[in-house]
Amino acid sequence: MANLGGFKREDAPEDEFSPLAAGTYDVMICETGMHPYKSGNGEMLKVTYEVIGEKGKGRKIFDYMNLWHPTSEKSAKISWTQMGKILDAVGKVSVDDSDDLCNIPFAIDVVIDGDNNSIKKWHPKAGHSAPASSGKSAPAADEKPADDGKEKAPWEK
Repeated sequence: MANLGGFKREDAPEDEFSPLAAGTYDVMICETGMHPYKSGNGEMLKVTYEVIGEKGKGRKIFDYMNLWHPTSEKSAKISWTQMGKILDAVGKVSVDDSDDLCNIPFAIDVVIDGDNNSIKKWHPKAGHSAPASSGKSAPAADEKPADDGKEKAPWEK
């Protein structure tokens, strides 16, 4: 038997590893880096978000983006779409390095996905506006995009 000195439940620290409640959080990206696949067949971008608003302040949310997925073009395209939404949220039209996304306040909508959080939406922090649109529009479903001699998108093979 161990003497716990009159420990009270109310004195127990909160579980800092449980998922955040579903909702909108003010965040900033505090760290990015390449992370290997468990299979050893490539890498993905690991993005760490830190909650900076009062609700959940200091908590971290981790996201992995399959920007260069070795076997799934669809997975890569989804991740590049998410990267575009992050750029919109932080007010940038392009970046060369993922660290260029760090320390810029914006907001995310999270849901609980099992024992983790999943990000469903990225948007400018309240009081900030998104950048002007790049002016690009997607082709209609029955329309083939023109071959303008440009390089293929990163997810296209």
